[in-house]
Amino acid sequence: MRLFLLLIVCLGGSLCALGLYDIVKGLESGSWPEVSGTILTSHISFSQSGNHSTRSAGSLRIAYIYRVGGRMFSGTRYAWGPQSPSAVRDLANADELAVGSRIAVFYSPKDPSSSVIVPGVATGAVAIFTLGSVFLGFVGALLLAMHLRARRLMVPDVELPTTIRRKHRW
Repeated sequence: MRLFLLLIVCLGGSLCALGLYDIVKGLESGSWPEVSGTILTSHISFSQSGNHSTRSAGSLRIAYIYRVGGRMFSGTRYAWGPQSPSAVRDLANADELAVGSRIAVFYSPKDPSSSVIVPGVATGAVAIFTLGSVFLGFVGALLLAMHLRARRLMVPDVELPTTIRRKHRW
């Protein structure tokens, strides 16, 4: 049981850390300066569901170049955090990420090599953080239940009077 709880804590903690990192970076990127860039490669792939009739999940791989202060940089980040399958499906139907397309690139003024095409917090980052929090909450509730059960087992059964009568003078 302890190994199970430890694994859940590690998984939940990792998910919380990953989600929180993407949330913080996404919030920072909302104020980053914008430059023009060019798509070098763009590949969207989907995995099939069990019945092979619908596309269930998708992934986006992208590479782009941009120039800041006379220096050329390259980037591969579309957004801070994973994209939902529906967002990837929408991108597959749009021509905005076609090879050679001009795009807006947002870069960190502290580190121009850090860039993103869509600034802000992606819903996937919030979902990952929430999932990690649920795992940690589950472990916390389980540990609390175990603690209360152990305490109850340690206290001997003592009968207490059901009512205590006190005389009051009015």
